[in-house]
Amino acid sequence: MLFFSIWNEYTWYPRVAAALPAEVVMISTPEDRVGLRPWTMLFPVTTRFMALDRTGLLRSESDPGIRRADVVVVQRWHNTQRVPMAFDCGGRRTANLETGSELRPDGTLTGTGWSPVGEEGRTAEGGLQGGVTWPMEPESAGSSLWRTRTISPSRSTI
Repeated sequence: MLFFSIWNEYTWYPRVAAALPAEVVMISTPEDRVGLRPWTMLFPVTTRFMALDRTGLLRSESDPGIRRADVVVVQRWHNTQRVPMAFDCGGRRTANLETGSELRPDGTLTGTGWSPVGEEGRTAEGGLQGGVTWPMEPESAGSSLWRTRTISPSRSTI
């Protein structure tokens, strides 16, 4: 039973990640080391991750460097959360839109402020797992103020 429990803990992340669609890109997979499970000091285990859901990616028509997308926070033994986020690709900044803030189609942010993307907390930068690159690619103009972008599973950029 102990070996199954350890196997189950160590294979949880690969099994969940493999079940995600190609449009969902991992952006953070911290490894845990827990004193009550001494083997994790040598072999850390992943029990949570954050992923960028590119299926609902929206882009500002007036400022192609401004994007809106959901970040999915998944933790073992917890409910999955979707956090709406704004991304300023040119300024390398992010904003949490969860607390009633709004990102308008012209790229104006209200109700919250931008936070710089740090070295250890990059949300959509090239150093992250999954091949996400920054800045996000601009597209040609369309008719709507916000556009949803169709992502090819073979692409490594968002």
